[in-house]
Amino acid sequence: MKTTSVTTHYERKLNTGDYSSVTLSAWATVEVEDGDDPAQALAAGMEQCRAAVREAAQPFVNRAAALATAQDKQS
Repeated sequence: MKTTSVTTHYERKLNTGDYSSVTLSAWATVEVEDGDDPAQALAAGMEQCRAAVREAAQPFVNRAAALATAQDKQS
């Protein structure tokens, strides 16, 4: 059997700080060329997914931090 591509998926659920949450996910398919290691291709795809979700999460992380700071000031 010859591996021609690998697909990865990464998902992260974040608490938005206002009694709700958001789920962010990313998929990546990496083509495997002759001589490529499928495990390395899979790792590269997973890193791309993690980076995409990390970037998409920033506005929610920043907002949750701002809400926590505001709540601390009220206490």
